[in-house]
Amino acid sequence: MRGDERERRGDERRERRGDEMRGEEMRGEREMREMRGERERERERREREEMRGEEREEMRGEEMRGDERRERDERR
Repeated sequence: MRGDERERRGDERRERRGDEMRGEEMRGEREMREMRGERERERERREREEMRGEEREEMRGEEMRGDERRERDERR
């Protein structure tokens, strides 16, 4: 009787340990997904900023051309 009980407790402990290990794996996978998600969001944010930077440069370029046109018109 005692041997069976001890064996049952050992099985329960092993099961719990197995559940904990699986829990750790699940937590690890979730953390990896979160990290991947953060990196993805960061990359997208950088791309948007680059796009905005390029748009600003283009607008600045158009302003420069506008200024050049104005200067040319003033000279005439």
